[in-house]
Amino acid sequence: MSSKFINGYNSPIFKIFTPGLSTPEIISIDNFYNFLYEYIEDVFIENEAFDGTVLNKYRYSIIHWSLDFSQIFTKENALKIQNLLLAFYSNKQVFLIPHSDVPSRFFEISLVPEKRLIALMYGGRLAGGNYGFTINFRTKYPVYSPHWVDPNAQPTISSESFYEFF
Repeated sequence: MSSKFINGYNSPIFKIFTPGLSTPEIISIDNFYNFLYEYIEDVFIENEAFDGTVLNKYRYSIIHWSLDFSQIFTKENALKIQNLLLAFYSNKQVFLIPHSDVPSRFFEISLVPEKRLIALMYGGRLAGGNYGFTINFRTKYPVYSPHWVDPNAQPTISSESFYEFF
């Protein structure tokens, strides 16, 4: 089945690399593919010529992501996000695969420092969870191309060695 979108649709995956360990810790945020927003910030050098002409030269891009839990924030995902925040606070390497169905698109990210709100839903003990929590990330290094991926062109690896099918 062909898709009419870019970059994938599934939930995000975070890989945390601890110095001295070869296997990364993997954090998958379940059912939150609709709440990961991607923003691209282009950086240009702007020069103005003597005649007033503005000359822009593209340098690089920075990709920002916002993981928005403004609707509902369950305890299971909250504990996963807590582990992710602790990894940032411990200066570990954190990689983001924005959508798990396109594993070839991944970035080393850093946390955007800001205030975060964790609000309570109405309903007491029977409430569905918290809301209002948003966490923002950005690429740690500049990106020099849009890095968009066609999900239809992703290779699928078979269980047989040295065989790939498109």
